[in-house]
Amino acid sequence: REYDWMTCKVDEIFFTSPFKLTVNRKDTVHSLAVFFDCEFSACATKTVLSTGPEAPMTHWMQLTCHLDEPVEVEEGEELQGTFTAKAYNGRDLEFDIDMEFEGKLGSTKLFREYYYYWGLSSQLTYHEDDE
Repeated sequence: REYDWMTCKVDEIFFTSPFKLTVNRKDTVHSLAVFFDCEFSACATKTVLSTGPEAPMTHWMQLTCHLDEPVEVEEGEELQGTFTAKAYNGRDLEFDIDMEFEGKLGSTKLFREYYYYWGLSSQLTYHEDDE
């Protein structure tokens, strides 16, 4: 997602977006990790803030979304779902992950809300949707 901070409106920066992760080897998936890169390109010196696993640590960190049970996956299978980011209580953020996976070796579902409370560096307890 890309934003022009000079013209975008507040309600445009929160979104729901589909994701697709293609498995590159037979393995076991225990959790998903969410991170972002933010490029400030309208500055005199372009600056990139990254929360990726290879980047220096920031106060944003990564979001870890643990599966209830690990799931076995085969090369070429796809984990698909939606990721939502929205404001929560003013300055805080809420992230929703919805995913269902049905593979040759296993299946899993992930429907969770995660919260980032500004100033705290760890995720708080999630809430499972009633099914």
